[in-house]
Amino acid sequence: MSEIVNPYRPPNADLVEATKSTDRAGRGARLAASLIDAVFGMVIAVPAIWYSGILEGFPNIRPPGAAMRFGAGVFGLASATAIHGWFVATRGQTVGKLLVGLRMVRSDGSRLSLGRWLGLRMIPVVLVGQIPVIGNILVTLDALFIFRSDRRCLHDHLADTIVVKAEPAPD
Repeated sequence: MSEIVNPYRPPNADLVEATKSTDRAGRGARLAASLIDAVFGMVIAVPAIWYSGILEGFPNIRPPGAAMRFGAGVFGLASATAIHGWFVATRGQTVGKLLVGLRMVRSDGSRLSLGRWLGLRMIPVVLVGQIPVIGNILVTLDALFIFRSDRRCLHDHLADTIVVKAEPAPD
């Protein structure tokens, strides 16, 4: 007897894993990328601090007021966007992550948008950092979350992102 073939049966094809990298970035690589990003930020911040007059009367300077802290936060976000914005929008990488070979993606592996990077990864950390005393503790706590098993900081959870090893560029 001949076997009846079901035309609606799915084909017998092996499923192939997506080639997107989901290999989580190591803590050391993330630290290195963060330090590189900080150096790029300092290239802009140090001259801005110098020329703003904040350091007048050093070493007897008084702590900046709320308006000055807020202005510094806005300036920092604008600077970070100027330095990293194009790389984040097109590659999911800051300059430091680009140099170290990491990238940021959504937890499902999809592309990270510039809006999500700014709105959920950057702005909350800057805003919380503006709170005197407690802000520094919370920002430190955010960074310490990287020592959990999933290697995600609080801002990663908030933005639904993971940092992965970047795939090499195709030849």
